[in-house]
Amino acid sequence: MRSRIRVLFATMVAASLLFAVEANAEEPGPPAVTAMGRAEIEMPPDRAVVMMGVRATGKTAAEATRAGATRSQQVLDALRAKLAPGDRAESASNRVEPITVYDSGKPPRVTGFASEHGLRAVTAKVAEVGSLLDAVTGAADVAIESVRFELADASTVQAEALSRASRDARARASAIAEGLGASLGRVRLAREIGRSMPAPVGEFAMRTMAAEPTPVVPPQLRVAGEVEVTFELVSGARP
Repeated sequence: MRSRIRVLFATMVAASLLFAVEANAEEPGPPAVTAMGRAEIEMPPDRAVVMMGVRATGKTAAEATRAGATRSQQVLDALRAKLAPGDRAESASNRVEPITVYDSGKPPRVTGFASEHGLRAVTAKVAEVGSLLDAVTGAADVAIESVRFELADASTVQAEALSRASRDARARASAIAEGLGASLGRVRLAREIGRSMPAPVGEFAMRTMAAEPTPVVPPQLRVAGEVEVTFELVSGARP
């Protein structure tokens, strides 16, 4: 009999605890408002990265490699003569491939080897990128592959964009709260929902002309930040 009473009592306690948990789960939290904020910052680049390729050929792979290394060093020396202290010019890649000729009805045959040396120049002299290009181009064995403009300290600009986006989110949430006759309380949740690395505003111009140096017009760079913030609502507008 006592055993049955204990089982019945334990069942009643478990049921009451389950009811309390379900009741608490159904209790609504304090009212809240969620708003998204976005900010964009535009600024000129302070660094340029130029990628270029040097091609050399030879009867053997070793000959092509030596010719490519010699020519690459000449290009690097020309670049470094134009760079400022703190800038750099360096090798980025190197590969050697056979030169294969395909004749109709005949097996393919290797007539020589070609080496491809990738070079990279990084400079803070953004306004003088045109003269940098003129120092190394003009020969058939040197090709400019890309010119990219960057921010040396993009993380600081990104942080400022997120800070402005957060203020924008607060302003939007405050407007919503005011329309509801309430005011903002503490922040319940905040998260970053969008981020963009510095991107050009439009395309930059690089035109090959007779005049020296080659004119290069860097673009403005845009950095954007986007956040979502949830604020608790307080009854009554703030005085």
